[in-house]
Amino acid sequence: AKLKSDASVFTIADGIVQHLLVNHLFTGGKFLNVVGEEDDSNVNITNRPFTVDDLTVPDDFVDLVESVRDQISSLSSQISSTDYLD
Repeated sequence: AKLKSDASVFTIADGIVQHLLVNHLFTGGKFLNVVGEEDDSNVNITNRPFTVDDLTVPDDFVDLVESVRDQISSLSSQISSTDYLD
């Protein structure tokens, strides 16, 4: 974890969760907007070592992150790009 400019705490989980929502679950215009605090985070959960900004995901969690990433990407295929319009 590290402190953000407003003195609030930023964790690896903060960056990964927002990244998974925006770039994996709701990719391809499947949602109008996602409002989050971590928009400027640089998240790499594609190539090891996984990183969020200058923080490295601990090895103990890499397999879990991969599994969740893959499951969320799979769920994404079940969301229509017009579902948010209902």
